[in-house]
Amino acid sequence: MIALILCVVGGIDVSHTDKPSDISTGHRYTKIGVIIFLVIYLGLFLLTIISMKDVGNATRGDKGIYFAVLAALPFLAVRLLWSILSAFTHSQYFSITGNKWGVQLCMAILEEFLIVCMYTFVGLLAGKPREY
Repeated sequence: MIALILCVVGGIDVSHTDKPSDISTGHRYTKIGVIIFLVIYLGLFLLTIISMKDVGNATRGDKGIYFAVLAALPFLAVRLLWSILSAFTHSQYFSITGNKWGVQLCMAILEEFLIVCMYTFVGLLAGKPREY
């Protein structure tokens, strides 16, 4: 949540002001938020790899959720790469306000759409959680 809040506040500061100090602060908040997202992604990747040895003991629905997370990792990596390039470079290809919509479509929007579809589909198939 902190990373998301930082990125949102940073984006608002950059886009809704003309003061150089607010723009600088907005870029700083966005960079910090993206770094936190990178750390979270690396933790998710590590936990997914560590739990790979135990997936055989899981129920069918839980296996589906695990494999959806595993399948989403490359898409999340591309989306995160776009965010990193957007925050740390000054290229018009990786700018939210730039006119290179094809790059944003292929590196950000499609990834988010596919991940949401995968999680929704697997969540509907997983069934009710068992009671302990």
